[in-house]
Amino acid sequence: MSAENVIYFDVSDVVEFARSNDRLSGIQRVSIEIIKYLSQVQGGENLRLICYHPLFRRMLWFSAEPFDASYVYDQAEFCRHFCIDYRAAGVRRLRDHLKKRYKSSLKRAFHGWRLRLRNALDHGRTFERLKIIQKRSRRFEAKPANAFEVSFETGDRVFITGATWGDLFRKYVDALTEAKRKVGIEVSLFVHDLIPLACPEHVVDNVPEQFSDWISRMSGLVDLFLVNSEATRRDLERFMRTYTERATPIRVVPLAHEFLLPESRNREGGQAPAKFFDPERHGFNGRRLRADVLNAAQLSYVLVVGTIESRKNVWTLATVWQEVHRRLGFDTPRLVFAGKHGWLKGPFDDFLQGTGSLNGYIRIVDRPDDFELAYLYKRCLFSVCVSYYEGWGLPIGESLWFGRPVVASNVSSMPEVGGPLVEYADPYDPRSILDACLKLITDDDHREAMARRIRREDLRRWSDVAEGIWQALTASIGPEGGQGAAPVVSVSAMARPSR
Repeated sequence: MSAENVIYFDVSDVVEFARSNDRLSGIQRVSIEIIKYLSQVQGGENLRLICYHPLFRRMLWFSAEPFDASYVYDQAEFCRHFCIDYRAAGVRRLRDHLKKRYKSSLKRAFHGWRLRLRNALDHGRTFERLKIIQKRSRRFEAKPANAFEVSFETGDRVFITGATWGDLFRKYVDALTEAKRKVGIEVSLFVHDLIPLACPEHVVDNVPEQFSDWISRMSGLVDLFLVNSEATRRDLERFMRTYTERATPIRVVPLAHEFLLPESRNREGGQAPAKFFDPERHGFNGRRLRADVLNAAQLSYVLVVGTIESRKNVWTLATVWQEVHRRLGFDTPRLVFAGKHGWLKGPFDDFLQGTGSLNGYIRIVDRPDDFELAYLYKRCLFSVCVSYYEGWGLPIGESLWFGRPVVASNVSSMPEVGGPLVEYADPYDPRSILDACLKLITDDDHREAMARRIRREDLRRWSDVAEGIWQALTASIGPEGGQGAAPVVSVSAMARPSR
């Protein structure tokens, strides 16, 4: 790759996700962490962020400069950089905000004009802070100054890190296909998992059909697949053998165990309140935490991190905890689920309602931020990840990063993440999960011996992931479309490259 060639780092799915989410989930977090590292060491004109813009309905590129090592995801700032409107959690219209705060119609009228004026003077920050939604601004009708038209040159590369499938991105894939035919760009795609194909019973509507069509089409477009685990590589190879005619090269770049925390600051941008504030009891790294997080962690607990959905095996885990409580009584630790509410979890919801959340022994912390997650990881007895299927399994590695033991499934990619540091269970056998959890609850010496062993390990960092991806993207592409002599390259998830 010559110095003049550009790598376009695709953020289309992150941009679309950010429009309605004030917290990043797994795949989006991976994308942001990689961008942060690459913009620091490989930034400048050779790295640009590209997306199929959901408002302008065409490809645009943006500078990666704001995404340095200290970058903290903020929905409003992110959406402003990419010139998109957004729907933050808890947003409401101005009239609803005024009705809630003021009974008098005169007060509502006065404060309505006051807030509109203040919002105009500070360029929209007042409404952002109060989470007041407006009609789409006219500034989105024309391309803004920080968005640039894409003009590909021969040798440029597009790296897609997320799922650009569905009707929104169909024209985007068309445009990339045309650019590849006319200009000769090279396209790489990071496949995080094949969940809709491997376990369609845990997804909704026509997602399996959409995903299958997308992977089939991308198999003919991309020059290189990157995957995060050997398990995902096997799934992808199996799909291509069965449904496509092309054997596209695959490189395995495992994800990280590292849990990166942004610089400590509270939501108002100032210092944490000093009066009555105990950082050890009420916060993490000086950040004041929500009361429901502190409340959930006030007694000993076991942690489950991730979207609360059927694929995460949440109903089975809840019934296992009922048996734990039957055996241990008051010695039962809480089971704390930390994540957003997902889909196909009716039996789990029915269980919580029918048992009073197992008499309070099961708690849910909705949409924790990174500081709250770190607080929960650090103080848990151990964590549990007994999913039926994962492409990688970020919560397993993150728990290890904080030195806490894990009970994990022995299927798909999860043994690659945990290696010999994890207590494994069969996700299809409730007794296997029960035995593994009881062992870590009741045997303090065994649990803490596991913790000491974890703390001695040199776990994988996000810089290792970014370096592996950069090497894959900048390696020479052979004349047959293969990458060197070995189209499949694997890196151990538990090992870090030598320095």
